[in-house]
Amino acid sequence: MISETKYSSVFNRLCHLAALSKEGKTRAAIDNILMTVLAINRTDPVSTSAHLAEQIEGYFGLTFNVNTLQASIDRNLSNGSLVRDRETKTLALNPHLKADIEERIHAAEELERSVRAEWFSSIDHRVAGITQLSKEQLLKDSAVANMQQAIDQRAVAVRLLLALVCAVAGFSIVFILPMIRPWHWLNEHPKKSGLYLSGCLIVLGLSWMIADPKRRMVASLPLVLGAILALTQII
Repeated sequence: MISETKYSSVFNRLCHLAALSKEGKTRAAIDNILMTVLAINRTDPVSTSAHLAEQIEGYFGLTFNVNTLQASIDRNLSNGSLVRDRETKTLALNPHLKADIEERIHAAEELERSVRAEWFSSIDHRVAGITQLSKEQLLKDSAVANMQQAIDQRAVAVRLLLALVCAVAGFSIVFILPMIRPWHWLNEHPKKSGLYLSGCLIVLGLSWMIADPKRRMVASLPLVLGAILALTQII
């Protein structure tokens, strides 16, 4: 696991992975992890998906199902990115691909050294007498915080998108659907305006609850108010 792995090694290898990853797709990411492990591991040849899973966990602290890794191996054997030794059955990168990946790993290593040097230099200017170990820990904390911030931002974006979808669907049901399929009961109801208002409040409450789960209790007030209003209009 990452917590049991030397942080500087994980940081280094994740830089390699970042340099290799060009797409946000899961399949491409798994393929890139496989390629990275085969490129940077020169002492323990891989022959099976189970062996590959152990090496990925050791290098990156990530756990994958062996069937998922086997599918990646088969996929890259079929497209020529990987080759298998006929005698030892070990896997290796296509020579041309290996040269390209090693070049990108070298670029990632240079980027890592540059970033670390700049970051440590800024710490030295701000805090006098700080030890190398303390700087490493600060770098680790900063990286984890940045990753968490990115995850939080992605979660917010997803919630806002879902809330928007809910609002569009809800208001369409309230206002557009009755035009397409006339509801005689609603159109002829003496308190039609109140029912429309209650529908809007319910949609607003649901959308707000999805967008802002931390204020779900407050967000539920329009929903409850809309439900009560609808009952008073019907009864």
